[in-house]
Order: sequence, then structure tokens, then C-alpha cells
Amino acid sequence: MRKRKNNRRTNRRLRRRKKSPIMPVLFVILAVLLLVESADKMPQKMTQLEAIREQVTLEIEDIKENGAGEIFSEDKDEELAQINESNRLYYYFPNLNEEERVVYTKIINGFNEMDTNIKIQTDQEQLAKIIRMILADHPEIFWTEGAYQFINYGPYIVLQPDYNCDASVKQQRAQEIENEVVRALEQIQAGTSQYEYVKNTFTYLIDTVDYVADAPDNQNIYSTLVNKRTVCAGYAKATQYLLQRMGMTALYVTGKVVDRGDHAWNIVQCDGEYYQVDTTFGDPNFIDYSSEQMETLPGEFLHDYYYLCCNDEMMYRDRTADAELPVPVCSSAAYNYYEMNNIYYESYSPDVVVDLTNSILNGERSWSCRFSNQEAYRQMFAEIQNGLYSKLVLENSGQAVSSIRTYFSYRDETCVIKLWY
Repeated sequence: MRKRKNNRRTNRRLRRRKKSPIMPVLFVILAVLLLVESADKMPQKMTQLEAIREQVTLEIEDIKENGAGEIFSEDKDEELAQINESNRLYYYFPNLNEEERVVYTKIINGFNEMDTNIKIQTDQEQLAKIIRMILADHPEIFWTEGAYQFINYGPYIVLQPDYNCDASVKQQRAQEIENEVVRALEQIQAGTSQYEYVKNTFTYLIDTVDYVADAPDNQNIYSTLVNKRTVCAGYAKATQYLLQRMGMTALYVTGKVVDRGDHAWNIVQCDGEYYQVDTTFGDPNFIDYSSEQMETLPGEFLHDYYYLCCNDEMMYRDRTADAELPVPVCSSAAYNYYEMNNIYYESYSPDVVVDLTNSILNGERSWSCRFSNQEAYRQMFAEIQNGLYSKLVLENSGQAVSSIRTYFSYRDETCVIKLWY
């Protein structure tokens, strides 16, 4: 099978083009004008300076008369209530104050219109924060990935986003995405609970999408849902978008993974609790299986369910989240696969061996377990290395000795051991 490259997330740095505040510009203009007036042989430069002065004057008058532009009519409270309701599934928007919500709404409206000059009454620190929040809330915005320039006029900023396509391509791609979403939801919504929606989304994307480091458009959902080739950003945004389409709250999280670098994953709200979900790491190709192991891997191991509905303790063993945006606390592991299937152990005890033996007696060709701590995990791992699993299979599978070959995999970060034959 084709080996996949290590996961990495590529992000373009924010490129900012600044102009000096208006008042210093005026002082400079006046000073230069005084110099020009003392020299009577510079008519061309005088014309240029007058043009600059006129432009600055017009900008100041516009600010005085109109502010930075309004998004509300006179019935402000009702319109704001409608905006709040339409954003109820998102995580960051509800946590903003009213002033920040106005900025958020103006920016997202500008994005949707593909406006190249969005005029906002804000400062550059708030601007950067709110753009990050918008992109963390809204995976459907595939036509911009966060890069922008801005012109700072002091009382307001003109935001100039970078778009990765034009309006006609955006419309075409939006329809292609919608067609694929409809197909995906037909399978995902076969579940009857929020947990099943999360699990079905997780498995659907792993089964239908390939991790390709240099895939086109790999920072947005078009690469995932249409091209079926993406990186972690595409997996995470598609996971988020499909869950949002089913009325669930999900947010996009970025950070760093030990020995892998930049990464993206999700936090989802399921039955009132927040859980960590990493669809990219759910792909077994991110575990160092040998080619022989991959050829024999049972179907139930084609998804690494450790990364489905983790708590913080489980997820942050090998990573940290970026500090720029706050994320909710994930304290529950009730919906993690291992706890739900009673193969989660606090210690290595005879009960572990009994459960493994019963699995073999029941004809199951694979079994896995997770330990809560390294000590118990290493005790079990040592027993497997010493032949425990092979011995149990030979004694309890009822198969001819010559036809049996056993395999196992393990991950120190997750304290998970998988066994199959």
C-alpha cells in the first residue's frame, strides 16, 4: 500500500500593509507644504501634495459623517437578535461582546460578498482575533484561508482579504461541495444519536479521503469533499462542517503535535459535553504499521477510534493547542470507543487476560484495549512480546497451528494495544 507522508499543516502568514495614522500624515503634509511654499519652482510636487491632502481630508470627513459604516437599520435590537440566533451553533461568536459581534458580522458579510475592501471600525489586534474566530467557526468559507492586508486609517481599518478564486468559481465550487455533502449526509445520518453522527462522520471521511501532503486547496473543505485529497486542515474543516449541517456545535482547533509539527483537529459538543476528535489521526496510516501488517489489518482497525471523542488528558498527551483562541474544556471520556466497549483498564490484571481469552473463544479475530497509565500498558506490552497472545490463540481459536500467525501494534502515546490473527 502507498505510504502516506507525515501530517503537516501549511498556513500562510498574515501579510499586513500598514499606513501611518491620519494625524501624523497631516503633520507631515503641512510641514512639506510650508517648505514647498518657500520654493516657487516646484509646481508638480505641489500638485501631488495637494492631491494627498485632499484625499486625507475626504477620509476624515467621511469618518465624522458616517463612522466606519453601519450594518444595522434603526431596528438594531431585532436584527442583532436574528444574527445571534443564526450563529447559535458556533462557539466563538456567542462569546463576543456586542461591539465585537458587529465587527465579526461585517467581516463575514464582506467575505460572503467577496468584498476586496471591507471597512471596519476596529483596531488591528481585534481584527486579527476576530478573523481567526470566523475561520474557526465557519468551515464553509473555502474561498479565503485567512491571509489579508489592511490599511489603517486610525479610526477605522480597511480590510483587504486574499481570495483563492473569483466569484464564478466560488459559485461552481459551492454547488460541487453541496452535492457531496448531500451524499455524505445520506450515510452519516443513518445514525440515531449525536454520538453516532460523530462516529459516522469520522469513519466516512477516513474511508473516502486520502491524506496527500501537496493536495490542491488542502486548507479548505473543497479538497476534502470534492477532490477527496487533503491534509489535516481539510479533514478537520470537513468534519466540522458535516456536523454543523446536522445541527451540532463543532470548532476548528490548531496546534502542534510532538515530532510532527503543525496540526489541526476538532472539538465537538455531543449530548452537552465537549469532546476532542482528530479525524486525520483516525487513519491507521499514521501508525507505523509494516506492509505485512497493513495487508492483514482487520476492518475494525481501519479506523483508530482512540481519537474519537477523547478528553483533554487523552488528546494532549502528544500535542498542544495554539494559545491565540480559547477552547472549551473536554473533561469527559464517556463516549470514547474503549470506555463504551469495556476495553479500558486502570491496571493490568487477570481480568484483561480473561477478556482477551473470551474474545478468542467467541471467534473474534481481533481485540484491542487501552490503559489509563503507562505502567499498566507496559506490563501488558511485555506479556505480548513474550508470546501471551500467540499462546492464547493457539489454545483457544480451534485452528490448525500451521495456519495461525499473530500480529500486534501499540502506541506509547495512547497506551493502546491492538491484537489480531
